[in-house]
Amino acid sequence: MRGITRFGVVLSILFLLGCSVENDFQDADELAVVEESILETYFSNNDINATLDSSGIYYVVDTANANGTSALGRVVSIYYTASILDGATFDEHTEEDGDPVIMEQGADAIWPVGLDNGLALMNEGETYTFYLPSSKAYSFFAFSTLIPANSIVVFQVTVMQVQTLTERLTEETATISTYIVDSALNDLDLHPTDSVERLNSGVWIKTLEEGYGTSNPQDNQFVSVRYIGSYLEDGTVFDQTGGSTTFDYPLNTNLVIPGFDAGIANMVEGERAMIIMPSNMAYGSSVRCIPDYFKSEFVAAGIIPGYSLQIDPYDILIFEIELVSIN
Repeated sequence: MRGITRFGVVLSILFLLGCSVENDFQDADELAVVEESILETYFSNNDINATLDSSGIYYVVDTANANGTSALGRVVSIYYTASILDGATFDEHTEEDGDPVIMEQGADAIWPVGLDNGLALMNEGETYTFYLPSSKAYSFFAFSTLIPANSIVVFQVTVMQVQTLTERLTEETATISTYIVDSALNDLDLHPTDSVERLNSGVWIKTLEEGYGTSNPQDNQFVSVRYIGSYLEDGTVFDQTGGSTTFDYPLNTNLVIPGFDAGIANMVEGERAMIIMPSNMAYGSSVRCIPDYFKSEFVAAGIIPGYSLQIDPYDILIFEIELVSIN
């Protein structure tokens, strides 16, 4: 079941892009020289004083905040506008669209890789404009007429918040606690059986229907389960077993996300329970793809993992799980 399966470490986008460019063009170095000339001419004609970073991208500091927390290696929340050089905007996420989008810098979890490189230069509260050569943007990938192949791409980015992973987890913990209160999950008149318990693993469990078993499953034992996975944010179901179908696998063998194992390890046969997982027990940083409509193509190409089609960075997940049997 794709919603819970662990795909391992995210592939290196930079490495794959580099190989793709080399394979698709006979002379990638020549392409780079041409793009460098285009950019230098563009900067000159528009009186832009851009700096070339060692990663190969160009940038302009629009708003500086030298005392802000560095985004390097941290969880970053941003607003952005993306366009083709001297062309149309093809994607944006501004304050009018709601909360900023979240991603983790330096975790091979941001597409395009040039944006990841750029965020490493920024501090909280800053706005930069980045100019990405095609090898740092989308290479030979194209989307309709919006993004031609081998496009030079411009991102204007504002970093609204920078968090450590610990700070992010603290925020998610508060969000889950609020959800439990707002949903009255500890009101045994409305939701009988027992109260919500936070396990040592960091997931929350609430028994919805008591089981008939007398012991929990052990490591490597095969468990048969039925489940429904949804987002805490809006309750939308992203994955589930259907009808009488079960998902069978050996417990605690790194085949599924940690929170799924942790919840089942505390259940008995016949039990049905709600498991609430902070992102560190689910899909963590996942992959942030900009624009989002490129995801399917990148998954098909094996560049980003399939779960990123459904799971955004730092999503808090809820699973309703029935432990059918222990074998």
